[in-house]
This record gives sequence, C-alpha cells and structure tokens, in this order.
Amino acid sequence: MSFLRRLLGRSDDARATGAEQIEKLVRDAYGHAAAGEQAEALRLFKQALEHDPECVEALYFLASAAGKEGRYVEAIHTYQKAIEARPTRL
Repeated sequence: MSFLRRLLGRSDDARATGAEQIEKLVRDAYGHAAAGEQAEALRLFKQALEHDPECVEALYFLASAAGKEGRYVEAIHTYQKAIEARPTRL
C-alpha cells in the first residue's frame, strides 16, 4: 500500500470489499425479484445505490419498477441516470 493511501486510510482491499458488497446486494436483489419478492428486491437495490449512486443494475431495476407502477416521469429520470452513469453498459 502506498504512503498516500496509508495516510488517507484507504486501501485497494477496502475498495474491493465495497464492490463485492454491492455485487452481493445486486445479486440478492435479483434473487428476490425472481422469487416475486419485489419489496425486498427494491429495498436491496436502494441499499446498493446508497453505496454506489451510479449502480446501473439498481438504477435500471428501479426505473423499470417505477414504469410498471405508472410513475413514468420517475422511470424516465431514473433510466436517464443509468445512461449518464455508464452509457456503454446499457
């Protein structure tokens, strides 16, 4: 670990752990969605967004859910956030 990272209290391990945590949240959320447990899936996707506001998978799912519930303006805005976050991933 570099001197600067030690000084700032950051490490590659901490970043990897954060990414792994987000991946687990997304994976679990998709599992709940597949089981028809939409409320739990939404909760987990929102939790993933707390860790990474640009989590494309979570943004996409929340946009889709908003559209299915007739909240079209919210859906469009959320899809737009996903596109802006990572335009090449969609």
